Amino acid sequence: IEISGSNAGWFGYGFGTSTMIGSYAVTVEGADSSNLGVVQRSLTQMSNPPGTTVTGGEISVTTDGSTATGVLEMAYDGATEFDFTPFLNCEVDSINLIAAKGSTTLIGNHGNSNRVPSMTLTRESSCTCTDTLAPTTMEPTAAPSEATPSPEEASSDDYEICATSELIDDVSLTVFRDATNEMLKIEISGSNTAWFGYGFGSEEMIGAYAVTVEGADSDSLGVVERTLDQQGSPPGATVTYGTSSTTTTGSTVTGSLELPYEAEGFNIFSDFLNCVGELDLIAAKGSTTTMAYHGGTSDNRVGGMTLTRESSCTCSTQPTTTASANN
Repeated sequence: IEISGSNAGWFGYGFGTSTMIGSYAVTVEGADSSNLGVVQRSLTQMSNPPGTTVTGGEISVTTDGSTATGVLEMAYDGATEFDFTPFLNCEVDSINLIAAKGSTTLIGNHGNSNRVPSMTLTRESSCTCTDTLAPTTMEPTAAPSEATPSPEEASSDDYEICATSELIDDVSLTVFRDATNEMLKIEISGSNTAWFGYGFGSEEMIGAYAVTVEGADSDSLGVVERTLDQQGSPPGATVTYGTSSTTTTGSTVTGSLELPYEAEGFNIFSDFLNCVGELDLIAAKGSTTTMAYHGGTSDNRVGGMTLTRESSCTCSTQPTTTASANN
């Protein structure tokens, strides 16, 4: 299931009934537009929250400009509140559908003008089902050799692992590099019960560029970028240099952020990924999913560390130093 809309407010669809009560709902919502996640609910009431959250499948959110897209992948019967099997197996022609959106990113009353009840979802004409699943006895026909893609054609993922770290137990960091396109990908993983993240470019909190996974609750986690300038909450202004998504497997959530080596006013990673020096690194995690003070123990914060490149992360041409240029 993919649902897209403005990142300025929550939005979603409900399946299985023509009214709100009784629907299985999939929404995109969060604490703010930089912190959106996919939430599944069994709708049981008109008040807020409108029902109990449920889990199932793998979820992620990507943002392109002001448009957020939530993705949910699961088995046909992966949602205990609603079974998509009859519809997707062509046993029924349609299913009941409702939709709504809100004026803020936090789930709340949608208002009468922002909801559509009593609709139906029908299959595209190209979404057909065969009459039988019995295998044929015909000999398989070999595919022509040109139909098999080369490794380059099979995958557009040109990233290589350049650095890894785990300054705090069970909060891991992986930095990938696409040297050809001068792009990097940051992946941080941890428990979905509390916020966590890493800071780059400074030995201490103030002055670091931070990437965190946080949200209103464990079902609403997203990647947030910040320039840290204070020790209060929030610890700094949010910024957007890249495109982010989150995926959840069991109780582990992974935040992914893709961004260029450098952008206007931003040049934290370029030297490091071009094989010049190390990178100052800090890490922290909290006790709740909402961004707040991490506490003063080494279990919750680590500063003054460095990120080093993997031995396999090399550069074909080493940069010329200033000293060499003057000789």
